[in-house]
Amino acid sequence: MYARIALKDFNEENVAQGGVEYELVEEQKMNSSLWYRWIHVNFKAKPKNAPDSDAVLFFGEVREPMGGDVINCCVLNTGDRPGSCKGCRVIHPPSGFTPRRRC
Repeated sequence: MYARIALKDFNEENVAQGGVEYELVEEQKMNSSLWYRWIHVNFKAKPKNAPDSDAVLFFGEVREPMGGDVINCCVLNTGDRPGSCKGCRVIHPPSGFTPRRRC
């Protein structure tokens, strides 16, 4: 669910900037915090009009409770490591992330 929300937001911005639209392949890891009401998620997606292309790994941060406000969503590079959140096992962008800014 959260992967779809994050990817929809990513696609809207990416397509508006002349990029490709991605489709969800699989949601992989998710971590949530009830205290801060955020969800971090990793998922794989591939370009919608290129069925033979390889899927790429994404990071998404979605805030709850009302349907999910996407804070960040980006493609991760090979070799990015988990971290930057206490106890979170989701792979994060190495540069960190800023609300409403792509990694």
